[in-house]
Amino acid sequence: MSHHAPAALRRLIAPAVLATFAGCGGGPDVSDPKAADPCAIAAKQLAGQLGPELKGVTLRLPLTFVAAPDVEPAAPGCALIYEPVREEMPSELPMGETMDNSADHQLAIALPDPTGRIVLSLIDPSAASPGPVRLTPTLRDVDADGQPDLVVEEIAGDFDATYKGVRIYAYAPGSERAREIFAEQLLVTTVEGLKLIPTWKTGAYEGKRAVIFDGAGAFRLFLWDDGTRRFTFDEAATAAKNPKPAPPPAAAAAEGAPAAGGETAKPAEGEQKPMFDLP
Repeated sequence: MSHHAPAALRRLIAPAVLATFAGCGGGPDVSDPKAADPCAIAAKQLAGQLGPELKGVTLRLPLTFVAAPDVEPAAPGCALIYEPVREEMPSELPMGETMDNSADHQLAIALPDPTGRIVLSLIDPSAASPGPVRLTPTLRDVDADGQPDLVVEEIAGDFDATYKGVRIYAYAPGSERAREIFAEQLLVTTVEGLKLIPTWKTGAYEGKRAVIFDGAGAFRLFLWDDGTRRFTFDEAATAAKNPKPAPPPAAAAAEGAPAAGGETAKPAEGEQKPMFDLP
């Protein structure tokens, strides 16, 4: 069974059930939520939710809120990186196959609802990921609204990366569910047709906030869309940013383009001009 199968089962659990779980035995009944550790509450909820399917929590990242001056900040949330128990045991694998020992990280996000209770949401694996991935979460204000966003970078491959991706989540005080504002595989194609894993950065393009992929001078630009409130791929901006491929010499000669020295290229003596361009 693929690594996406447990996620499909989790979709059957409505957020309302998770919220009820959070207030009814899933975590401590805290009279002052701001004095509690949201990561400890979230980890206990996760253990109660997954039971023996949880191998362990590998990382806890508090999700803080930035408050306006003279305003008390809201109670923080928490992002959990955890590993489920593998469904296949070594003895159950087909003859000749070995167990994949790479990390199988999953993401859970816990945020306080308007009453301050911690609500846990289990995030499905990204659609682009080829299988188990390692997740690295950080906080970074990507959309430039003054509030940190949760950036989750994912990578597959034990030694050389065969896949990398980036997912970004915005979260706000009083909203117990984070909102995905970006999710893409890190991939660009150069003018020579090579597919590369690029670096990525945030910036601006023509006055819009942008997420920019850069791989050996090949770019992909994702601009902020106020309508969808997401970063979306902008084909025109990407085309304008990338260098134009030079026409092949054969194509230029066939079209009568001037050759070196300003003269029109002509077939050599006794050479027959091809009836069509070769692919």
